[in-house]
Formats: sequence, structure tokens, C-alpha cells
Amino acid sequence: MSEIEIQILQHKTSGLLMAISKDVPGFIVHAHTDEELEEKLVPAYVAFMEATGAPLDDEYQLVNRSTPDFWPPVFVLQSTAHRRAA
Repeated sequence: MSEIEIQILQHKTSGLLMAISKDVPGFIVHAHTDEELEEKLVPAYVAFMEATGAPLDDEYQLVNRSTPDFWPPVFVLQSTAHRRAA
């Protein structure tokens, strides 16, 4: 199983959230709430990887590793299956 760390940034004025990952250059997801971001991350990651032609694992899960009383949330995207042949 592989893990992709997701960093969450928040725009000071608008409050817009942006998810990025140093593990996947170019991957960016925007949302207005952390709940919306959670809903978007896995489908956006799959679409991004398909668009770049990268091989995909069969399933992904988003793990919220947030600590109470801290903001922004901390997410990790985990693959739950072996890689398919490219």
C-alpha cells in the first residue's frame, strides 16, 4: 500500500481551501469546506492520474489524520491494492 501526503492551504481572505501534494506534482484540488475537499480528493486524484497516463491502483481511501483543535485538516490518500500493469 502506498501513501500520498496531502497538504491543505487556506486563502486568508476568501477561506478557499487548496489541497496539494509534493508526492504528486501538479495535483491541486480546490474546495470551500473540508467536507467538500474530502468528497473531491479521491475522484480528483483518479482523474488526474488517468489524464497523465500514470498507472493506477484499483482502490483508494482517504484517511483524515487531523488532530482536534488544529486547522487545516491533515489528509493522506492510501492505495489499497497492488499496481496494475501499465
